[in-house]
Amino acid sequence: MNPRFFIKLLIAISLTCLTLPSYATGPSSARIHLTPVTYNDNGVVLFKANKHIDYTGGGSGKKFSFWWLVVSANGIGEETPHKILKQPDYNQTNAKKSIENEDRKQADFWKAVDFYYAEFDNALDWGHPPKSLLPLIKKYGFRSRPGFNENEGQGTVTWSSKGLCVNGKCTKITAPQRTLGKRFSSEAHINIETKGEELIEVESKPIHNVFYHAGVALFRNGNYKIENEKYEETSDLEDDSIGAMFDFYKKGMGDQIIDFYYIDAISIVPKRIK
Repeated sequence: MNPRFFIKLLIAISLTCLTLPSYATGPSSARIHLTPVTYNDNGVVLFKANKHIDYTGGGSGKKFSFWWLVVSANGIGEETPHKILKQPDYNQTNAKKSIENEDRKQADFWKAVDFYYAEFDNALDWGHPPKSLLPLIKKYGFRSRPGFNENEGQGTVTWSSKGLCVNGKCTKITAPQRTLGKRFSSEAHINIETKGEELIEVESKPIHNVFYHAGVALFRNGNYKIENEKYEETSDLEDDSIGAMFDFYKKGMGDQIIDFYYIDAISIVPKRIK
């Protein structure tokens, strides 16, 4: 999914909902996107990450965060924040000047969101890396690697609820995926299909990794699709949900079901099946 299109969609929904209550005004959504940046000589991988979770689909109260994620097959997992943006409340009154000020705050917020997503999309400037990244560069010895391929090893690893498989060798137990915020997958997606006149539940098909290096495999999971920049809800009767499921809970909201989500996550491949 094109992250810039995702932002355009959120802006459109938010502007429509600003004058409405901030709850239940649209579909809830979650998006966590991970992109490999480099790795060191010991196989420790650096990812850049962004996260947006909207529990209510409301027009206000949105939060976007941008992170650095460090992962290795030896269990290293370190998350460092780069930038966190919180949407200001829209305090509308009858005064024209007040409304103009509030509109300006909202415009500034979305301008900042667009700026950091653009920064996320662009290649890292190793000559002038962000200050938030400097401690990780020093600690792990990350550096620019000419010819680095963010799709390295694509298709090498297969994930399903039964485990991981590499070159015909598979684990005998499940291998939960892990994403930003130390959030682990719960199980594989369950899709609804038709069998004659009967509706049946079918586990989503196994998925292949999009990046693999030194035991670190990246997968993209989701239950909605983007085609030709057109936002399309996944039908209950379509087998479109892919990969692992992730549970989302928020204090005070009970069991929260997210309508749409697109979650990048990582599995560590055991040495015995590499």
